[in-house]
Amino acid sequence: MHTPPALEEATMSNVTVHDIIARARGGSSAMGTAPYPVGFRASVTSFLVLEIVLGLSSNLTVLAVYGMKTELVSSVSSVVTVNLHVLDVLVCACCMPLSVAVALLSLGADAPVVCCFHEACVSFASVATAANVLAITLDRYDISVRPPTVC
Repeated sequence: MHTPPALEEATMSNVTVHDIIARARGGSSAMGTAPYPVGFRASVTSFLVLEIVLGLSSNLTVLAVYGMKTELVSSVSSVVTVNLHVLDVLVCACCMPLSVAVALLSLGADAPVVCCFHEACVSFASVATAANVLAITLDRYDISVRPPTVC
């Protein structure tokens, strides 16, 4: 005959592995603590800040050069290249600070919202970069198949 499972086995629980590890270490639930060790967070943060500074400065410099010389933005290739630099500036200004926030902060109840927004930004940047690279590739192919005629 079949016997029903014990009441404890039949109830569902929202306990995660992270909670079990935190209790085993003598702490409370892990929601209030930072999920990564301090050394890892410091190194990731320093690399991300360096990347933000270098990315913003180099891309803004290129955009300033393109802005000062209007003859540089006369071709399709240049417009797509400028678009790629604008996208890189947006990544450095929006996505990377969110990465720093996710790495540094203990987000608690706001973690799903921040993580979903961060993933949405990264996905948008990836798709937009791929579209720009495709446009550059098609433009280069068009130039190689039909070279410009000089009269």
